[in-house]
Amino acid sequence: MKRIIWTILLAIPCSIYAQKTTLVVGGTLADCPEFVRENTHMIQGIRVFEIPSNRLIYEAASTSSSFIPRHLEIENAKVGGYRISYSLNPDYSPYQDKYITLKAIPTNYINFCRYDKSVEPINIFNGASIGDTIIIENNTAGCFDHHYSKTFLIQMASGWTIQHHQYRVDCGLESKTGKLEVSQKPTRISKAKFIKKEDIAKINLAINKIRMLTSGGCTTKSIYTIKYQKKTLSLYDGSCENHLNDILYSYTACYY
Repeated sequence: MKRIIWTILLAIPCSIYAQKTTLVVGGTLADCPEFVRENTHMIQGIRVFEIPSNRLIYEAASTSSSFIPRHLEIENAKVGGYRISYSLNPDYSPYQDKYITLKAIPTNYINFCRYDKSVEPINIFNGASIGDTIIIENNTAGCFDHHYSKTFLIQMASGWTIQHHQYRVDCGLESKTGKLEVSQKPTRISKAKFIKKEDIAKINLAINKIRMLTSGGCTTKSIYTIKYQKKTLSLYDGSCENHLNDILYSYTACYY
């Protein structure tokens, strides 16, 4: 009996370490306490090491012809410890270390800012029944334009459908009343289409990446309100990346 118990105990940590996950690293250095205000541009050098082996599993540096992706994704990473080293400019600035532990979850989202906590992923489609609706309200404002829309994702017997409702924004009234004034009825309604399974995963990926952002210096900013499963999720994207708009646009043919 004792031999069986010891065999089980020894097998548990080994099986946990053998599990795989996806490491997603992204964001900018804006609002990170350890950097001065001027040093808030993108990372120009990054290295990822396994711990305790200290094995280098990823390295990249910006050049005149290439840039580090805004969000770095490393698939099939082992559950366990990692050291992420990054630099504003590898030629002049020393690498700074951020130590993380990857959990046994499908994806671990980590922001470059060392004081940010990891973001555990959510899936807005999980638990939905036939007839359930997910609503994504998008309030996007730039220097010269203001857009407001609602995207409806409806669970049908044969899959998820998507439909986009665009509303007119009265910018003049907004400046006078201090609140967003939109038309009561949509000014444009897209044709309903079925969403591919791989694009459902892309929508979830986009949502979790936006959750990882802490700020953004883009002149165009999007505020999303997502209503699903009797829950409400508010997201702010000032990154100029338009993670969520890009995938929605491919179905609705209306960018905002």
